[in-house]
Amino acid sequence: LDGVFNPAKARNLAVHQAKGEYLFLHDVDLMYDSKFYDSLVLEARRIKKIGPKAFAMLPCLYLTSEGTDKLKAGSLSYNELRESYLRGEADVVSHIAACSSAILMARDYYLQLGGMDDTFQGHGCEDFDLIHKLVSNQPIARHGEDYYQDVVSQFPANYQGFRKYMVYYSLPYLFTPMFLVHLYHDRPISNLFYFNRRNNERHLQESMRGYCGKSDSEQEQQPLAEFITQLMLSNKLDEGEYPGLFRYKDGVKGRKGSVASKLRKLITKPSLFVTDSKLYRVFFKN
Repeated sequence: LDGVFNPAKARNLAVHQAKGEYLFLHDVDLMYDSKFYDSLVLEARRIKKIGPKAFAMLPCLYLTSEGTDKLKAGSLSYNELRESYLRGEADVVSHIAACSSAILMARDYYLQLGGMDDTFQGHGCEDFDLIHKLVSNQPIARHGEDYYQDVVSQFPANYQGFRKYMVYYSLPYLFTPMFLVHLYHDRPISNLFYFNRRNNERHLQESMRGYCGKSDSEQEQQPLAEFITQLMLSNKLDEGEYPGLFRYKDGVKGRKGSVASKLRKLITKPSLFVTDSKLYRVFFKN
């Protein structure tokens, strides 16, 4: 593909070459356990019984440089990486992308929806545009008043806006073999792929508001903290010992981003750069 890399266009080209009944696309920097694909096939069979519009969206743990090296060296397993994250540690896993572009769905349905919107240029938002269509056609609860907001948080329990609504679909998979890890790699500040985020976010708002799908569910959404607590208890995990979906464990400080990552955030997401700053937290959140 010429010009700035376009993930949506690349995925659409791949889908047109695919022959299978179900699709699973994921980025090249994502890895998974040896049990992953067996579980994925079983999940495809399960959602097929639900209907042609059923899908699975899988969570992804973003590894630190240390976590990536230990995984490659075989000194940490995928389950140990997940365990570390759930314990609220920050040395080998930096954060989670609970709502990701790692989506399992019927190929015919993907094509029926028009695939991914390739007018999103460069990094970001084409995946949320598709996910919005998927959840709009399979609503689990009424959209909250803040649904169209995009509020990023380190911890899923603090998600707001459409990320909060979408996480109910994906987070249960974290406790199965169907989660992925993102290998750490540099993101050169000179790479134009990362510099159209604000335009993509504006386009996402327009696209989401223009696509309603099925009628919104009348059911009230379960409070997110309650949902996560029940999910953990069903997997025999106690929040006191495993606080990672809510906060870091006592004594752990979040990892500081590099100068390059902070400069990239200032250029591509200036409002987020401001709200994440220490001065903002001191004067406006305390």
